[in-house]
Amino acid sequence: MNLSDTVREHAGRRPDAVAVIEPAAPGSDRRETTWAQLEAAVADAAALLTEWGLRAPQRVLLHGENSLAMVVAHLACLRTGAVSTPLNPQATPAEVRATAELTGASLLLSDDPAGAGEMAAGLPDVRPLTDVLGTPAAPQTVAAPVDPEALAVLVQTSGSVRHPQVVMLSQRAVSSSVASVARASGLDGSSVVLAVLPFFHVFGLNAVLGTSLAAGARLVVLPGLRPDLLDVVRAEGVTELPLTPTVMFRLLQLPGVDVGLRGLNRVLSAGAPLSTALAREFARVTGVRVDQAYGLTEVAGVCSTFGEPELLSGAHVGVPLPGVEVRIRGVDDGGPGEVQVRGDHLFSGYWPDGHGAPDPDGWWSTGDLGYRADGQLFLAGRLREVVIVAGFNVYPSEVEEALMEHPAVHAAAVIGHGDEQTGESLVAFVSVAPGRSGLSVGELQRHVSARLARYKCPSEIYVLERMPRSITGKIRKQDLRDLVDALEEEQ
Repeated sequence: MNLSDTVREHAGRRPDAVAVIEPAAPGSDRRETTWAQLEAAVADAAALLTEWGLRAPQRVLLHGENSLAMVVAHLACLRTGAVSTPLNPQATPAEVRATAELTGASLLLSDDPAGAGEMAAGLPDVRPLTDVLGTPAAPQTVAAPVDPEALAVLVQTSGSVRHPQVVMLSQRAVSSSVASVARASGLDGSSVVLAVLPFFHVFGLNAVLGTSLAAGARLVVLPGLRPDLLDVVRAEGVTELPLTPTVMFRLLQLPGVDVGLRGLNRVLSAGAPLSTALAREFARVTGVRVDQAYGLTEVAGVCSTFGEPELLSGAHVGVPLPGVEVRIRGVDDGGPGEVQVRGDHLFSGYWPDGHGAPDPDGWWSTGDLGYRADGQLFLAGRLREVVIVAGFNVYPSEVEEALMEHPAVHAAAVIGHGDEQTGESLVAFVSVAPGRSGLSVGELQRHVSARLARYKCPSEIYVLERMPRSITGKIRKQDLRDLVDALEEEQ
């Protein structure tokens, strides 16, 4: 089923129930939108896109912070068959133009009037994002695409490649993914979900926005992490809080967090690796259960710990979601192997020609290393990041976990670097936790050597003021590799 059809269904069953809330902010009042109002807005916006000449499968760039307008624009695209292409609101005009050229976009909807002129170059049409709300259009019935393989969404990866790729998600992939997560999580009409994660990322777009819509939950939309987030959680009765580990850490620094989240059912961490230390500290301080989900842009949801034992470690990502198969390739001894997945959640390949799609049997290789124990999946890092030191395989995640056990370490990242004697050596980077200082490299080396075999200990450790991160909080290891190369050249 087309995701936009679920809005029509909820509007028919619960027209007066609240679907979307935009909390009050400086310069704006709190705004509630019922299911009936949301359906009317989506229908009007779909008619408007059609009136503007948009036809399937033309691409529509959505450039804006989380808002009701973004929700309506995304759903209107799905309903008309236009391809929703969300962009990072922090993207520069040059980056927007590059994406427009790459995707052959026909329309840009932006909430940045000041930058619209620069972004418009080369685009057939540029309009304010808010035009999708309340702009009159000739009444007409717009039929959603019936082909489940019709292209629905284009979204950029945020993984380990130097140049992000554009992932093609079909109507089938979007609908299957959100329905599966809704089923596994147990969300329903009584759930209240906070949407603080950006909609241009597949976690925020599908696992948060899409899943909430599919389940009929109430969605509280915020355009980023606000200082009064705890007040919003309490005032709106939020029960579900999907976050990245970076945001979890920032929440722990807020005064009153120990009581401010007591009404939550759970916090869901995804989008980047979660350290064991952070998961346990968050649960200890807040008293809230921490669940973890594992997914990729190419397959929004793979596994989760919903309904499973509480997190055993940061590497523990639970069991496959309904409709997803998982297997470990290339393992004879029970050790880590490459995680492969199959199911209706999977993408159709990379734009524009579908290269990199699942194989003829439907399996797709994630590039992640993992192993299974008692039916649970544990991740061990990226396949391309395995470092071979003197003939021994070293998984950076194990070394990073050891570094994170030091109380003064906020974040850690380990990469491999060429070494004449051992083939490769380990280079570690750490950032210091707030309020801590005086962390020495020698202290860290002693800390790690007490926990790991000698060949797993980094030959070099650098202390950084902050780690280079993606928008979802993933450490950008390619930036660290470039830094090591630059340092080597200086020597």
